[in-house]
Amino acid sequence: DSTALLTDDDSIDKPEANAVSALMLFNTSNRRTTLLLWLVWGASGFTYYEFFSGQTTNSSSHDQNHSLGFSDSSFRSIGDDGGSDANNFDYPALFVTGAAELLGCILAFAIIERIGRKILAGTGYLFSGACMALIVLSMPRGAGVFMVMVIRASILIGTSVTWVMTPELYKTEVRAAGHSWCNAAARVGAFAAPYWGDARSIAFSTRLFLFAAVNCVAAMSTFFLPRETRGIALD
Repeated sequence: DSTALLTDDDSIDKPEANAVSALMLFNTSNRRTTLLLWLVWGASGFTYYEFFSGQTTNSSSHDQNHSLGFSDSSFRSIGDDGGSDANNFDYPALFVTGAAELLGCILAFAIIERIGRKILAGTGYLFSGACMALIVLSMPRGAGVFMVMVIRASILIGTSVTWVMTPELYKTEVRAAGHSWCNAAARVGAFAAPYWGDARSIAFSTRLFLFAAVNCVAAMSTFFLPRETRGIALD
């Protein structure tokens, strides 16, 4: 089976339990992988959790006096003064854009073994970043909602494939530690994101361009990972 990811080869030398340390993530064979993965996870945490869970707003020509606000808990009109009408929820738009993540996950599942981890994840981050930069343009409301759908699906593809790829890049003795520290990097990114995303003294377009740039950093870091793990047996 060319796609098998497990091996029963007992000839592989493994360190003793008392010799295993998280510092092994920074030895010669793991250092580049660890640093690049921390960039990927930190960047994806920064963009995903704020862009979809925060109060980021999306300009729309649907109403020149309002922006289209979206989050996992609301999809509402937010005034220029930063105030919001808590009763003005757009549930259909919230449902449609949220459903795009399910479509992205299904698509990633369908093609991950055909395209490969690095290309698929990197392209997802890159496409999401490009759409984030474009969404600041004035456009019809329907087009704006569609763009948000594309962004959500793309970044979900990137993050889902990153979850699959990360443990595959480490050897057994550091696999759990490597994946856990990557998760910690994502939490740091998520913690930092609201301080930028909710900085209303900074123009919305500027804030969104940074999110787009950070997604591009995630994409480039993914492309520069040392190896593709599709079809490679874990050791």
